[in-house]
Parts: sequence; C-alpha cells; structure tokens
Amino acid sequence: MSTQDDRQHDMEIDIREVIQEMAELRTTLIGMDGNNGLRSQILTLRKEFNTFIDEFKKYKYEERSTTCLGTKAVEILRKELKEKEVKEKMDMKLDKETMVALEKIAQDARNSRRTNIVTIIGLFLVFIANIAPYMFG
Repeated sequence: MSTQDDRQHDMEIDIREVIQEMAELRTTLIGMDGNNGLRSQILTLRKEFNTFIDEFKKYKYEERSTTCLGTKAVEILRKELKEKEVKEKMDMKLDKETMVALEKIAQDARNSRRTNIVTIIGLFLVFIANIAPYMFG
C-alpha cells in the first residue's frame, strides 16, 4: 500500500502546485485587488488605442484638408484636369462640326460638278442639233 499512498501523496502535491500556480496566474491577470493586473493594463491600452483612433479619424476627416499640402495640390490638379477634359470635349465637338461642314461642302461640290457635266452635255447636244442641218443638209 505504500506505493499507492506515495502516488496519492504525489498527486496531492501536484494538485496543490497547480492550485498555487492558478492563484499566481489569477493574481497576474487581475491583480491582488482585481484592478492592477494585466487585464487592467489591457483595458488601459484599449482606451488609449480608441482615443488614438478617434483623434486620427478627426484629423483624417476634418483637419487634414487644411493642414496637408498634398491635398491642396491634388485638388488643384483635379481642377486643371477637369478643365482640360472640358476643353478637349469642346475641341472634339468643334472638330466634329467642322468635319460635318466640310463633308457638306464636298457633297455640294460633287453635286455642282454633276450639274455642270449635264449642262455641258446638254449644250453640246444643242450645238450639234443646230449645226446638223448645215452639215448634213
């Protein structure tokens, strides 16, 4: 029975050690009075982090536009690009209108040539008709 008693004794010692280690861990995590352990430090860090995030958001959405030089430069660049785009669209519109006008002029010139050719052929036929009695008798 001695070996069984030894085992039981060893198990009791192991259980006491585990309980003692758990007490030490509990003290480390929550502190002696429940307010000064790692948990309270984590809560403090979380509060500081949330404060930092709030300040960053305030800077990002409210203060950055007035303090950041890059924001002003980007805004100026966007405005210039928009103006350039509008100008290019107007130029393209003018070019399109010019092309339509030139096409109309070219069509009028083709119609005018056709009219001139028909007129010349008609005059030639009238000329032949007037000369034919004298030549053929």
